[in-house]
Amino acid sequence: MNTTIREAASSDIDALAELDASVNPDPWPAGRFRRLIAGSAGQLHAGVLALSYRDRLCGFSAYQIVVDEGTLLNIGVERRYRRRGLARRLLQASLQAMRDHGARHCFLEVRCSNTAALALYRAEGFALDGVREGYYRRFSDPAQAGREDALLMSLPLEALS
Repeated sequence: MNTTIREAASSDIDALAELDASVNPDPWPAGRFRRLIAGSAGQLHAGVLALSYRDRLCGFSAYQIVVDEGTLLNIGVERRYRRRGLARRLLQASLQAMRDHGARHCFLEVRCSNTAALALYRAEGFALDGVREGYYRRFSDPAQAGREDALLMSLPLEALS
């Protein structure tokens, strides 16, 4: 699949927000993408990567770095393009960008029910560090009240080549 990954631009903000709304149960407002694309100041670096197929935005990842700690904030791939390794490419590009900007570790949190993401993170070497109980609002089954746990994971970036 002939895709490109690039830094997102301000002209991508509406498309990023639309894509996020189509793939995530609790999507970000456009302003969050705007701040991340615009925002690096002092010891904070933020970035959004856009993945395109045939000049169509079909995936993204967002990260930030504070001092030497990177955090993967969000990752999404349009449903019809899933299971093609695109999330893995976005993850790897984000990890490399974090490392290039001085991050020594990458941290993330993921819904405990997101088995596809968990499998990807484990395959890329992330280790489970802990659990945030009841962190996420539950959207998948309206009959289930309450909240869902977040799994906390990390990866040292020194091992990246």
